[in-house]
Amino acid sequence: MEMPRLSKSVKKVIRLDKDASGAVKPVVLYESPQGKEKKSATGIRLLDKSVRRSIEAQQAFLERYMSLHDRSNTKKRNGWVIDLAPNMMDAGQKFVKKLKIDEPPTT
Repeated sequence: MEMPRLSKSVKKVIRLDKDASGAVKPVVLYESPQGKEKKSATGIRLLDKSVRRSIEAQQAFLERYMSLHDRSNTKKRNGWVIDLAPNMMDAGQKFVKKLKIDEPPTT
């Protein structure tokens, strides 16, 4: 027997069968996979999300700055010193874009 499509809210499907002695015995036809539950409180989850976003933004800043730094060094001798301010500004824009919290859509 093929299993029909079930809603995500269905946890288990059990059929009651009689065995040879006539006793009713449950048979599990479907059981949803049990995933791990989050063990942190809601406030801590929000803090975790913001800390992760901040770290990812810092990582994007550093990656962008290092690529610009290397490019400045190859263009001129000690070019990174001359291009320090523009490179920091450019990498800072990358940081702000990554850190920016998505605003809800306006209706």
